[in-house]
Amino acid sequence: MSDEHKSSKTYKILLIEDDEENIQNALEAFKDHEVLVAKTLQEAEEILDKHYPDFIISDLNFPTKPGEQPTNQEESILKLLEKRKTVCLVLTGGVYHHDKRGIKIMLYSPYVSTPLELKLFYSDKKTPEIYRKSIDLLEQNVPNFEEIVNAIKRYRKFVGG
Repeated sequence: MSDEHKSSKTYKILLIEDDEENIQNALEAFKDHEVLVAKTLQEAEEILDKHYPDFIISDLNFPTKPGEQPTNQEESILKLLEKRKTVCLVLTGGVYHHDKRGIKIMLYSPYVSTPLELKLFYSDKKTPEIYRKSIDLLEQNVPNFEEIVNAIKRYRKFVGG
């Protein structure tokens, strides 16, 4: 990872993604961080029962249980965030302005009522570069992001998590 993309902090990240190519891209991009991977909502819940990630990066559509088809999990993501008092970057592909394919990155938080759109990349595929930029987006666009992460960690210690 080049210095311009390297985060100065090491994070524990829960990645919720069911596409194997996207998982490999994310693992490559986040090789300097600890990444826990869940391919379903059920796996994400099991991981959160045992681990305390600094934040979550997730697709918007993924299966609830193994063997099921991916569905929109926006409400489930919000419940996961409430459970762990953390924030989530949601990366979702779609067709945007003038029929261009793109990847939209939105910030979900239990502290705000609506997601904040951080960035729209025009691309046909998710790439390690897009994942790398996601941490940069958090650090640059969320006021006091590091303080939020530290406050979450203090809260968890206080409640015994």
